[in-house]
Amino acid sequence: YGDMRKEIGFRIRDMWYNLGPHKIKFIPSMVGPILEVTLTPEVELRKATIPIFFDMMQCEFNFSGNGNFHMFENELITKLDQEVEGGRGDEQYKVLLEKLLLEHCRKHKYLSTSGEVFAFLVSSLLEHLLDYRTIIMHDESKENRMSCTVNVLNFYKEKKREDIYIRYLYKLRDLHRDSENYTEAAYTLLLHAELLQWSDKPCEPHLLQRDSYYVYTQQELKEKLYQEIISYFDKGKAFFTEKYLQEHPEDQEKIELLKRLIALQGGQCPSPTRRSSVLMWSMLCLPAYLSVSTSILAQPLDLKYPSS
Repeated sequence: YGDMRKEIGFRIRDMWYNLGPHKIKFIPSMVGPILEVTLTPEVELRKATIPIFFDMMQCEFNFSGNGNFHMFENELITKLDQEVEGGRGDEQYKVLLEKLLLEHCRKHKYLSTSGEVFAFLVSSLLEHLLDYRTIIMHDESKENRMSCTVNVLNFYKEKKREDIYIRYLYKLRDLHRDSENYTEAAYTLLLHAELLQWSDKPCEPHLLQRDSYYVYTQQELKEKLYQEIISYFDKGKAFFTEKYLQEHPEDQEKIELLKRLIALQGGQCPSPTRRSSVLMWSMLCLPAYLSVSTSILAQPLDLKYPSS
């Protein structure tokens, strides 16, 4: 029968174009399945099916009423991350995807600019994801693994994709923890905590920790994260020394505040020569956590924190 994948792929392409004005009903739900077809390692099939992505962009732009293709964009980014991490995709696919999207977008009156930006963005993402996959699978250097993980999570931070950003934060946390870089692991978790507010609002699923099945409020999760951050700083011996305190008397009040806060949470404060082990300088600079007044610190343990 030959390569049935190729034949089925061409039929899927024809069926898509035959949907006519009904295409919008299948965006974004069909982005993932079409992506799987385009990732088939067969050049002619890729050339025939990748243009479906441009058609989806054009369809959403024309019929969504918003004058953009954000649903398609977000879904493609999500599915690309999953597929490449699962082992699919290659350099040839990255080059062909960018080339075909640019060719189609540059011919379109309204998508020439935004489409070109999107084509380069997806190409950049694929480059980071392919590098990440290669290094994680074949490079034993933990420094290289950390570096490529940071590249990916910075991409998602810039795109405001908190769901995927948080997932890569925990990959980075694991790399630091496995290398016994506990202070760095604490700073990594701190990036997650900074996304949360001191409020009783339930956490949206993407804000939860990896493998978490308990639905926390944002305040509960933030407190839980800070407890874990404290333990990592403690393991990392991230202490304020007596010399530091002598050279920075302006920080004395904040450090004393931290000591009292730790005591209220049931923690043990280090000796005066080591001072507060918790949260180091970065935590001293977090206004939502450390602008707690001494009057609040005198209250029972169910503390109410100021809103972020």
